[in-house]
Amino acid sequence: MKHVMHQRLDLRDGSYALLTDPTLAQTAVIFVHGFLGCPEKTWILFQTLMDSLANAMPWWTAYDAFFYAYKSLQQICPNAAALLDFISDSYPVPKWQKLGATADLVNRKYTSLILVGHSEGAVIVRWAILHRAQSHTSRKPSLVKVRLTEDEVLDARLKLFAPAYWGALLSGFPGLLLRAPVLGSLLRPLLHTSAAYKQLSETSPLLNEIRTRTVALAEKYPSVRAFRARNLFGSKDAVISSEALATDPPAEYVPDHNHVSICKPTPKYLKPLTFVRRDA
Repeated sequence: MKHVMHQRLDLRDGSYALLTDPTLAQTAVIFVHGFLGCPEKTWILFQTLMDSLANAMPWWTAYDAFFYAYKSLQQICPNAAALLDFISDSYPVPKWQKLGATADLVNRKYTSLILVGHSEGAVIVRWAILHRAQSHTSRKPSLVKVRLTEDEVLDARLKLFAPAYWGALLSGFPGLLLRAPVLGSLLRPLLHTSAAYKQLSETSPLLNEIRTRTVALAEKYPSVRAFRARNLFGSKDAVISSEALATDPPAEYVPDHNHVSICKPTPKYLKPLTFVRRDA
């Protein structure tokens, strides 16, 4: 496979894409940042290492990477619905005008989808999958399995960094921020009025609903790929409970990484780049 450089394309509301040669593009990878994150810094160095390390990791040459932006302080459910719209506009055939692109682009059609989430972003990804599934499970029982297995989005591979679907630990990063003398006084009103911050508590009914429904669907429809996810945690994560769902493959843990660093590749820390790989 020939080496090409990804070209940046700005999309609506702060999202953007890094596009490979259209004749090589086979896979769409959609990155969803976490609470108070952003589509630039959360994934820092993904943007450059996918090209500079292409000789060692040639699969990136066939990937278009979409970095999704959203307002993480707002409620999780509408954010998940908005993400699902973004996914539908991006895959399998990108609708560039709806995505906010102004450039003329060569059409492309993807054959596979990877959804990547960090922290709250992982929660939003799983809620978006439940939204998608609900459009089929409300139909006649005899049609549900066929519709679920034929749905292109529900065939996505989920790769989740430090997913927060067990809730955020109050002693973790948010707690440290709130206790900081200056920064804490600025963030305290913001966090305590944030619907998403409240929904990410350990006792959140919404998180319990996401866990319960996802496990039930994964058990009932084991062939539907998107009901299961691969989960990667840092062994020094002090923000969330580091555990996969019962129906997910066993979680992976990386020594010496925390909640923030787990999803940021470096020339010496390549695990994020290989973790996102479609066949991994």
